[in-house]
Amino acid sequence: MVNWLIIGCLFLLSGERSAISRDEFRQVITQYVGARLDSAANEVTVEFRSVPESVVIEQSEYSLSVPSTVTVPRKGYAGFPVEVRVDGKLVKTVVCSVMIRRFEDVCVTTRDLGKNDNLQPTDIKVQRMETTNLEDDVVVSPVSIVSTRAKRMVKANTVLKNSMIEEIPAVNFNDNVVVIVRTRNLSIAAAGTARQEGRIGEEVRIQREGSREFLTAKVIGKQTVEIVVR
Repeated sequence: MVNWLIIGCLFLLSGERSAISRDEFRQVITQYVGARLDSAANEVTVEFRSVPESVVIEQSEYSLSVPSTVTVPRKGYAGFPVEVRVDGKLVKTVVCSVMIRRFEDVCVTTRDLGKNDNLQPTDIKVQRMETTNLEDDVVVSPVSIVSTRAKRMVKANTVLKNSMIEEIPAVNFNDNVVVIVRTRNLSIAAAGTARQEGRIGEEVRIQREGSREFLTAKVIGKQTVEIVVR
């Protein structure tokens, strides 16, 4: 009986086994992330937080893959299941946790901005920094500040966010405006005063020159509004 037990143990020990290394798991995850994130060179790095030192399986030939349905976040923590397959059959799933770190060019203010200050090109500088822990609404292009103003006070050397700026109104409160009145057959231009600020496409209250009556008009251009009479 003892001899048969020894023979059985020797048979098990002589079977083909493989130890899947930590580097193999890292490689398959790095390739998966890189193929799914649209990023410039050196913009994204994958930092591994929890990966097994090795995983032993009873077969010598195997393949590793991350399921194609796994979503890759733009940045931050994520867990990736790595499937171990032998002859196409799933034999084990190993979940690894990573931190996706992102580095981007962002716009940083060069001076203190007051509320409603119109932004100029000299008011920002482009600076490369890690944005992993920043919100997704950071301004990454100077083009984004064209025709915008500060919605509130912003200190110098602050990473600019879209929530801090807004489009400059085409019509400001108390602006003298051109009021275009359109009917089916003709258009008439008159003078008026805006009693609200508004951007193109918005409706504002106005007063026609020489009248106390308030009217609602649509902003169609710089200091230009339109009233359509049906």
